[in-house]
Parts: sequence; C-alpha cells; structure tokens
Amino acid sequence: MEGQVAVRIKAKTKIAYGEELLVCGSVPQLGSWKLNDAALMQCQGEVWSLATRLPSGVRVELKLVQRPQGGQVLWHGAGPGGNANLVLETSIGRVGAQGSRFVSIEGFPWRLEVEDLDPEEAAGLQPENHPPESAGAP
Repeated sequence: MEGQVAVRIKAKTKIAYGEELLVCGSVPQLGSWKLNDAALMQCQGEVWSLATRLPSGVRVELKLVQRPQGGQVLWHGAGPGGNANLVLETSIGRVGAQGSRFVSIEGFPWRLEVEDLDPEEAAGLQPENHPPESAGAP
C-alpha cells in the first residue's frame, strides 16, 4: 500500500500468564492513544511481536501497555520512570533506504527492536492490521 511500510515490532519480556501486551501510539494502527483501539501483540515464549503497517517516513510515538487480567494497566515508555514516549522512525519504503528504527528507547526496561517486513510477509497484512483478541499469553 502506497505511503505505508510493513514492520514487525518485537519486545522480549516475561510477564505473568494471562496478561497481554499492547502497542498504543500516535497513529490509527496503534490506536491513536486510545487504549481500547491499541494493537495487541502476539506471544511466542518470551518474545512478543506485532506485525502491522505504519505510515512511511515519519516518527511514530508509542508505549507498550501491559494489561493484567482484571487489574490496572501498566504503561511502559522511555526515560526516567518510563514516562516518555518511545519514538520509532519508519522507513521511507524504498530499496537502499535506511530501515525503520527506534530513535528514542533509553530507559526502556525490555529488549525492543523493529524490522521492516519483506514484500511476501507484508502481503498478508491488512492496511490497518489489528490482531484478533486473545485469551492471553502462555
């Protein structure tokens, strides 16, 4: 899709069984800072990931949100106390261009990375991909 880049955001962390991890941020694909519209990450072991399309060539601000069963959500960001937004600079989507990268994650408590998806992986994504709700992570 024109004007978008397909990315996978990964976070390595261990959270309690049944808790969920979401990405909430400044663009519609990440909920436009509305927690109810945030994108749900999928868990495989200790690695949580989200594959989605984001606007290309922009800075996207975001936080990861830990949602316990029946408890209060925890917002995880950068800086002292995790109060600052994480900043993701997306690729312009051209061959040879710099890939998407986090430019502001200092103080974030977990290992966090982003990768641009190859065209084959990106083909399966909808323009605004919100993974289906799940019962939680193992």
